[in-house]
Amino acid sequence: MFILHMKIPKYIIDMYRVHFHIYLDFMEKSTTVNQMENENEIVYYGWKMLLQIMSIMYVLNRSNKDINTSLQEGYMLYLEYIERIYSKNIMTQLSPSIFVLKTVIGQLRLDDPLATNKNNEETIDPLLFTRITKWTNVISLWDCEFTTSDRQILNVAFLTNYLERLASEQYDTYQIIENIQEIWKKNKAYVNYHVVLLDKFYKRMIASPILTKNQVESICLEKFIEKREYTTTIINNIQYNHDVDVLLTWILT
Repeated sequence: MFILHMKIPKYIIDMYRVHFHIYLDFMEKSTTVNQMENENEIVYYGWKMLLQIMSIMYVLNRSNKDINTSLQEGYMLYLEYIERIYSKNIMTQLSPSIFVLKTVIGQLRLDDPLATNKNNEETIDPLLFTRITKWTNVISLWDCEFTTSDRQILNVAFLTNYLERLASEQYDTYQIIENIQEIWKKNKAYVNYHVVLLDKFYKRMIASPILTKNQVESICLEKFIEKREYTTTIINNIQYNHDVDVLLTWILT
């Protein structure tokens, strides 16, 4: 039996938010990272690495102190490895994230027989860190042309609210905004409206009745498949902030 829509514990949200912000700050201030052609890719895989560290230690029910220490060690080692080895194109190198994971949590095992008080997520659907990953992706939009500094600002502005209010009962609504983004980001003008969309979508969701998974899937089928051409036309004709309200009204009604 699954426990649907379990809220993400506040201490997990707070810990993740703080370390994600510090990590982005480290990356943003690194001259080496800033000069690399694949800067965005480097920052993205470092973020995924931090999620792996945090999720494994959460399942093993490690103390907050241990998780904080491992996360801090993780991004410090990641940056050091990039600056000293990865950026030098040494042929025998491991990828930065694999190196850090082996170093920081290489000794941990999810099937450790001594870990008797694990946070069992077998009855939780979707998993806590699946939801954190999904909404962070929606906010950070890694395949769009934002700087690391931009993503710091975006996550300070939206991450806590999205994870606290839209990551449980309203989790499935990510499909709606993802579909909007998938169409809209093909237009270079989207970067100018990303914040507007995040803000208006969040406000619309918390002010409206909760949408069930079936309702979300019905909306996506109708507005992004059956009537995709019309939805695309509305998106491509957006010129002002209030046009985003028109778009959301069309999609949600």
